[in-house]
Amino acid sequence: VEGYTGNWSDCNFVSGNTLYNNILTWKAMCCMEDLVLDSEKQKYNNLSITIKEAINKLMWSDKEGYFIHYIGPKKRVHGEFYSDGNLLAILWGFSSDIQTLRIYQFMEGNIGTYKSPIAYPRLIWWDHILNYLLFPMYKTENTFTLWTCIYSLSKISSKNFTYGLSILNNLAQTIVKYHTCHEVLKPNGEPVNLWFYKSEKGMAWTSGMY
Repeated sequence: VEGYTGNWSDCNFVSGNTLYNNILTWKAMCCMEDLVLDSEKQKYNNLSITIKEAINKLMWSDKEGYFIHYIGPKKRVHGEFYSDGNLLAILWGFSSDIQTLRIYQFMEGNIGTYKSPIAYPRLIWWDHILNYLLFPMYKTENTFTLWTCIYSLSKISSKNFTYGLSILNNLAQTIVKYHTCHEVLKPNGEPVNLWFYKSEKGMAWTSGMY
């Protein structure tokens, strides 16, 4: 269960079972199975299976073709599309071949090529309002370098090498143009540049992913 601002994207004020943290927990259990003594392996294998079954049962939307964002208090379902958990599900082999195909079809059909924004079509309504008032650099349509790179890696892991490398090439053109790797970019590829906030660059935490 995730608490408020308990996410890489600390501008998201949500509380509940998020896809992002549950995918991380599933992956952690898989890794633990490889790290522990033989006598404990089955324990973590069982945990990873249980978590995977729960995510698929409660968070996969067959209607929309992606894993939903989160389930909040009182089991209220928030069905927005968020790039983070969906891309990690593909990259780490959590999603089935059919699920992977449908996630990509949704992204490319609705968001466009090479783009992996925080959410689509927008953040949850209260986050949407707060972002435009307090965090305009994190507008829904903006893209973090971190997730652009993970999008590329997910494509490569899915054997779509040409598309995966083209995502990095598209980002590389921006890096060459501005002589650095920015943290967050606007839809037109320009770095966010506001009077009170300028996109981090150089050794920005997300830039290192490139």
